[in-house]
Parts: sequence; structure tokens; C-alpha cells
Amino acid sequence: MTALLHRPRPVFLLSAAAGMLMLAGILLYRQTVSVRALREQTLPIAAEIPSLERRLQLLRQEAEIARQASTFRAGSPEESLHVYVLPRGGDVSRLLGFFDALRDTLASQDALRAFSPVEIGAPGQVPGEETLSVRAVRLTAEVREQGLAALMRTLSVTGLLSVADALTSRQRQMIVAEVEQRNPAAIVALQRFLAADLAAYARDPKAYDDRLLAALASEEFTRFFRSVTDTPLLQNVEELFHGPMGRALVSEKWWPTQFVALEAVDVESMADGWLRASLVLNAYGRK
Repeated sequence: MTALLHRPRPVFLLSAAAGMLMLAGILLYRQTVSVRALREQTLPIAAEIPSLERRLQLLRQEAEIARQASTFRAGSPEESLHVYVLPRGGDVSRLLGFFDALRDTLASQDALRAFSPVEIGAPGQVPGEETLSVRAVRLTAEVREQGLAALMRTLSVTGLLSVADALTSRQRQMIVAEVEQRNPAAIVALQRFLAADLAAYARDPKAYDDRLLAALASEEFTRFFRSVTDTPLLQNVEELFHGPMGRALVSEKWWPTQFVALEAVDVESMADGWLRASLVLNAYGRK
């Protein structure tokens, strides 16, 4: 069985992620907020799993912001973005550590029996971009079906930091508009929900959801909220962090991860029931 995944044409996305001013900026956008102010107030958000190129587009935006910034608060989302998600320079030790964690965890679950050395190419220019670099990453793994699923699930969430990152621009706009219409006072609760650390949210999504829903106290809003946030990407995140892979990434401090986009995958069914998966990936960073 052979499948090639081609990324669609880029679509530019912006996001609100952390801080009261960020969310307020999004809410005022339809009225008077300037593009410059919006850029200064936003953090990255990711699109659905098939739309990896859209994530690259917003990361380009963040890389430009990073180029202009000199310092970040320790432990802040900004620091995480620029240190982990889009790292600068030629050090690939953290990227290799991430793949080592994937290999070791799959092997411990008897879901992997062979894992080739990870080949990481030299950094290259991202066409049309002055601030981003990209490295080709190649690897081959012999896995069981559940091992391949775990591998793909993990790759689909690389580069995400907050709940806002795991929602599309359209989904966030819908939630913001609904809250604005029903109870503007619930803006603070919405900001906290969107800015929540993604790994922490995934371990106990009900607690975070309930705090937001309590601020609206509406069955109609609850149904609306569930319909908007019931997405494959958030399901992937929850499954990842409830399993051994997510726990390993957090405990071994490989989370948050560098942004890695799947370029192509070739999957061959072997005679004994195992699968041989050959992956081509792109790992993005800053110059």
C-alpha cells in the first residue's frame, strides 16, 4: 500500500493565544483594530491535520516577529515558540531526541521492531521566506498497525502549544462571536480556555471545558461548543497525552516539539503482518 501526502496551497492564518489583550484584539478586529496591532498581539495557531501548509504559513509570521524581538519572558508561550517550535541555528540534538523518544516508546509497547537511523539534511531556504529554514528528515520504521497510528498521531501535533493552536481560524472566530453575543463578560474565561497549555488540557479536557461552559451557563452554547471543538486534531491530542507516547514526551522534556510537517509516507505491508513505513518530513526552524 502506497500513499503520498501533498500539502495544499498555503492559507494565511492568525491566532489569539495568550493574554487578555490578545483576545480583546481579536474581538475588536471586526471594528477598528489595525493589522499591525493584531500581529503584535497574536501567537500561533494550527490548522486541521491535512492542512499542514497552513501551519507553515502562520509560523512564517511568527518567525518574522521573532526576528524583531530581542527577549522573552522565561517560560512564556513566546519563549516556547522561539526556543522549541521554531529553533534557531544548526543544533539538531533536540530533534533527534524527539525521534529517539518515539522509537523507544513504540518499542516498549511491542509496536516497533526496526527503526532506521534518522537522516537530517542540511538547512535549506524556504521559498519566498527570509526568516525560515527547513531540513529534510527521512526515516524508515517497521511497525505494527497501532504503532504506525501512534507515530502519525504524534507527528500531527508537532509545533502546537495551546488550545488555540489546535483550533482553526474559523473555529475560533465562531466561538468568539458566540461568546461576544451571549455574554461579553465571559471573555476572560474564553481567553483562559484558548491560552491553556495543550498538554495540560489534553490530560483533563473536561475541567477546562467546564470552566468555560460555566461562564456561559447555557445548554444551547454547550451544544454549539461541543459541535465546534469535536475535531480530529483535538481527538489526536487527547489520545496522545493519555497514552505512553505523550507521557514520555512530557517526562523526558521533549514537549513542546519542533514543527515537523509530513511531506510523504510510503507504507508497505510485509508478509508477516508488520508494516514498513518510509517517511519524508520537513523540520522547520529560524535562521
